[in-house]
Parts: sequence; C-alpha cells; structure tokens
Amino acid sequence: MSGAGSYDHGGASITDAWEAGAEAWIRWARTPGVDDYYEHYNLPSFLDLLPAPGRRTVDLGCGEGRVSRVLRGLGHRVVGVEPSAALVGATHEADPSTPVVRARGDAVALAAGCADLVVCFMVLQDVDVLETVCREIARLLAPDGVACTAIVHPIASSGFPDPDGEFQYVGRYLDVMRNEVPAERRGVEFTFHGAHRPIELYSRAFEAAGLVIEALREPALSEAVVERSPRLARHRLLPNFLYFRLRHAAR
Repeated sequence: MSGAGSYDHGGASITDAWEAGAEAWIRWARTPGVDDYYEHYNLPSFLDLLPAPGRRTVDLGCGEGRVSRVLRGLGHRVVGVEPSAALVGATHEADPSTPVVRARGDAVALAAGCADLVVCFMVLQDVDVLETVCREIARLLAPDGVACTAIVHPIASSGFPDPDGEFQYVGRYLDVMRNEVPAERRGVEFTFHGAHRPIELYSRAFEAAGLVIEALREPALSEAVVERSPRLARHRLLPNFLYFRLRHAAR
C-alpha cells in the first residue's frame, strides 16, 4: 500500500478523463430516472450529515451543479468550484445565480477560511493527488467550520461482481488503483473514472491536512427505497458510499 495514495495512471489524469466525458455526464446527471443511486440513495443520505446553512458553503468539485442547486434550495449560500470548462458552463446555464470558480481542487482562488461548510460530494475518489485536495479543503474551511465529503465506499471500489452480478466482494483492497467503470441506464451511457484507495489513506490525508473525522457514515437502504428501485437492494448488505464529516484539529 502506498502512503501517498499514488498509482500509475499512464499519463492521463482523472480530471482530464472527466473533462473529456463532460457532455456525457451532463446527460447522465440530468436525464430523469437514470441516476437512481443519486436520487434515492446517495443524496438523501448525505444531506442528513450536513449542518444548517451558514455564512458560505463551498461546493468543491460541483460538476454540472446539481448538488449546488439542492443546497441553494435548502438555504445555503453556495459558491461552486469546478475544473471542467464544460461543467462550469452547464452549472451557469442551469442556475446563473450560482457563482462558480473554475479551478482544480488543489488550487482554488478563494480566500483562506472563507467557508463555514465545504461540501465535497463524490469527488475525492476522482482526484489524482488526494493529499493536496485535502489540504485545500482545510485552507478554505473557517476555524470553526465543517467539511462534509462523500466517496464511493472502498469496499465497492475494490470489488468485483460475482458471476450472478448480485453482490460484490472485496478484491485488491489494499492496492491503490485506477478504476474505469462503464455504465448504461435507460439508453444513457457514461464511464466513471476514479481511483480506489483504502480508508486508511483517506484518514492519513485528512490527518496531514490538519483535519479530524468528527463523524463517519456508511448509508444502508430502507425497504421503502428498495421497493422504489429494486436494483439497489444489494446495498442493504454492502454500502456503496462512505461519508466523512471533518473539522480542524484542536490546537
């Protein structure tokens, strides 16, 4: 296991892969009924972890803006941050009132301590250098602020489907590796690009940035959600997502 969380990506960064697939991602994210993982499972569970709206919420890696729009609807004063020009444009198109800074997650043109909440939803598994992004989260966060992050659960990102396609089992969990996962739903196709890292490497990156884990969640599914989307039923047994709520370490 590499302490730096690095892997051989063959010269093409995950950020570049998401830029190349930006238009396909917009279709995936905005076509009704396609991303039921997000609609019925991931987003509702994640919102339960967030504090009440405050002075400023930074949505780090906001993509095409769907989480920013939800947060604004809940009363948050949101500033989005996104490296992809196409996704920044899509965010503005959907909600021109949401300010968006085009920047990578490791170098954001916002003042230190500007946010009492940093949201990093399904982003940290999609960065090439985890430690620098975690340091930037810590820099953006006010002294008494909170950061809430969601990632693909490393149980899922390390696993391989069984022959029946019903469940996943832990594969090369301790390796750091690049993942490319093609998906198709209701005629919409998208390839997810990310990196698998064991939980310890996330914890070490937070520690190095001066952040401590205040809460950790592994959301399971209710029977009501399974009835609505039966294909999600396996996540009654194995979580697909992992959430951290972080604060600055006491000094």
